[in-house]
Amino acid sequence: MSRTGRPESLDYKKILTQYEQYGALGLHFKDIADIFNVRPETISRYNRVHPELIKAYNRGKARSTSGIKKAAVSKALKGDTVMIKYCLRNLSDWCEDPLVDNSKHTHITKVTIERYDPSIERKREGLSASSETR
Repeated sequence: MSRTGRPESLDYKKILTQYEQYGALGLHFKDIADIFNVRPETISRYNRVHPELIKAYNRGKARSTSGIKKAAVSKALKGDTVMIKYCLRNLSDWCEDPLVDNSKHTHITKVTIERYDPSIERKREGLSASSETR
């Protein structure tokens, strides 16, 4: 029995890698429809009929998100305070709002971030040594 209706305007097997790339770029399905010069409804239908497209899109999106998270954590570990705050807010269960009563969140009221300076440590040791001699 043959299918009725118009033939498919897109060959889903040929666009799998493109879908993965579009997922990595974070494009919306409306944008993908514009790229392929089809209506958004056509993309929705293709996504329903060919679940491999959604898998490829999600794979690309996950790969991109993972790379971004790695870069953010790397910058945070190097002492970038903006990235430290970003990572705490978005990549962990940390919450700044003390009014939120949710056991999922860890409440921190104050975070002090200092760079290690050996000269300060020597000054502290000198102060404690002089106070002990009194």
